[in-house]
Amino acid sequence: MKSVIEQGTRRRVRFLRLPEVLARTGLSRSTIYVRLDQGRFPRPVSLGARAVGWIEAEVDEWMRERIAAGLAQVRAAVDAILSHRARGQVGQRGRLRSSRLTLLL
Repeated sequence: MKSVIEQGTRRRVRFLRLPEVLARTGLSRSTIYVRLDQGRFPRPVSLGARAVGWIEAEVDEWMRERIAAGLAQVRAAVDAILSHRARGQVGQRGRLRSSRLTLLL
């Protein structure tokens, strides 16, 4: 994920402190730091000797990416059900007949 600075955007940069990042994302402090270590969350920037903040645009972009990924998973599940239905493997209520897993439309 490229930072706002790397992208060369000229819009106003706003920093979010940890409490606001927690409120916006709904993640816990420990989850944010685990994901930072995994490279799966935007890195904070140093604001001073004992303060860090996240660039608001990067957190917003991360949230948009999560939404898009979730929608892609839902679309894939619906496509799979429709494909099974077309082959006669799904009943009218959307339950897969050939699997233990029950998916409902």
